[in-house]
Amino acid sequence: MHLLYCDESNLEERSGDFFVYGGIIIPPETAKILSDQIGEIRTRAGVNDSFILKFNPGPPGMSHPKFIALKKEIIESAIAQGCKFLASSILHDVAKSPDEARRKEINRICYHFNCYLSPINSHGLVLIDRFSDAQIDSHLREKFSIGLTGMPYSDTLKLKNIVGFHSLLSGYFPENSRKL
Repeated sequence: MHLLYCDESNLEERSGDFFVYGGIIIPPETAKILSDQIGEIRTRAGVNDSFILKFNPGPPGMSHPKFIALKKEIIESAIAQGCKFLASSILHDVAKSPDEARRKEINRICYHFNCYLSPINSHGLVLIDRFSDAQIDSHLREKFSIGLTGMPYSDTLKLKNIVGFHSLLSGYFPENSRKL
């Protein structure tokens, strides 16, 4: 089963600025290899298991250029393991709030993940960060049971290749949390 790990960037609402939502598709046959490689990269760089590599600044004592090189090595490893990256953006001026922007972009990323899976005759699971939005649980239930709604050429579009949607605690993967 392919995994799609999703996250957002640029939550601050500014006129003329974009909210960005993306996801990395990890193939089932290389997910464990990639996880192990990220662990090895962290160890070589001396990055403590408890440090989350997500944002700046880097780990204490690591220069910014070395931190960039570390993240670049992880990206190169993901590419070598056949991972694909999906990204979508929406102007903050179009969405009424960051929560609405996130819901719209979840739709778009899930649509493209479903399209990616179709020609390879595969299925996948969507994993998103947990965040406070009173509508997110019902939004994800709708994606799973109905699919996409309000599409330009049909009322609904079933996401037949996606077998589930799951929201995670921000940045925590229970089986392998040290590898983030």
